[in-house]
Amino acid sequence: MTTLLHMAALHEEAGFVVTGSSPQYFVDEIVRGLPNLSTDHRLLESLRDHLPLLAEAAPIPFFEALERLLEGDAEKVRPIFSEREDFFAPASAHTGVLWALELLAWDEVHLLRAAMCLAKLAAIDPGGKLANRPLNSLRDVLLSWSPHTNAAHKQRIGVLSHVVRAVPSVAWPLLVKLLPQAHDSGSPTQEPKFAEATPGGQETLTYGIVWATQAAVVELAVEHAQLVPERWQTLIGVLGQLRPDSFEHVVRRLEDCLDKQGAEGRFATWDALRKEVNRHRAFSGVDWAMKDERLGRLGALVSKFQPNDPLLVTTWLFDDWMPDVMGRRAEADPMAAIQAARLEALRGVMAAQGIPGLT
Repeated sequence: MTTLLHMAALHEEAGFVVTGSSPQYFVDEIVRGLPNLSTDHRLLESLRDHLPLLAEAAPIPFFEALERLLEGDAEKVRPIFSEREDFFAPASAHTGVLWALELLAWDEVHLLRAAMCLAKLAAIDPGGKLANRPLNSLRDVLLSWSPHTNAAHKQRIGVLSHVVRAVPSVAWPLLVKLLPQAHDSGSPTQEPKFAEATPGGQETLTYGIVWATQAAVVELAVEHAQLVPERWQTLIGVLGQLRPDSFEHVVRRLEDCLDKQGAEGRFATWDALRKEVNRHRAFSGVDWAMKDERLGRLGALVSKFQPNDPLLVTTWLFDDWMPDVMGRRAEADPMAAIQAARLEALRGVMAAQGIPGLT
């Protein structure tokens, strides 16, 4: 494989000439001629550690073979996810495929095909003990603040938009992994041996570019959240990390969602919002807490969609030992504020429903 890569990448330096053709075409035809490369997963398994070299030497034939294996229900390629116990840790043939795709994703010309292959692999990934999964590789390639591709941010956004629409089963899990976080980390990906590997390529990775990329991720996430309470709970959890425009966009769509959801879904979404507002209010003054303007905006939604049932409104005070209550951190005894809030809640239930409401 190393010889093939040298022939494809260093032919000028080595003076390698193919009469009537080109060194790259010569290498491509050799790879295309490998028996069963596009029909039998066992060849991928046997070439596992050499697949990055093969892919760098002949990207197009590698894509053609893998895309053919991924056609239909991808039954031909599913066995590569089988794990076996190795000397130190579990091993699986799929890691070689991921390394090859990570390497190819550095080239903006190949980014879309690499991303689509990773997404289709993620769609059939049964999971396992190894952390090296297709979805994690795709996330690392497209990560807003540390992309592992030479492609500029507009191309990365375009690729992400295409992937989430073309492979809907991985859309939400991928978008969740790309949402802004207070504390985040990334993993290095496989790099080519004879090509540049610079995050963002010729484009300098500035705060503005990171924010623009994150805004696109948030917009796609809001679109895919639809009316699903669990998805809105995820978005509510990152409200404090959003830039002003993204924050306003999410809040507007959240209000629209609460207005359209059924009673059960609305309560689940409302309760998540109530909990997040209470958490930030309870810790007001610390660096990570949302400012009063944002809390006021969210608090208005909490009030607007508050259930009429006083039991639903107050049960959270009794679900946790130390719920987030205003004034809890200011008191010498934090339980004093909690007990006062609980007593007031009980009085409200008593006034509305009498003794039966407390039983």
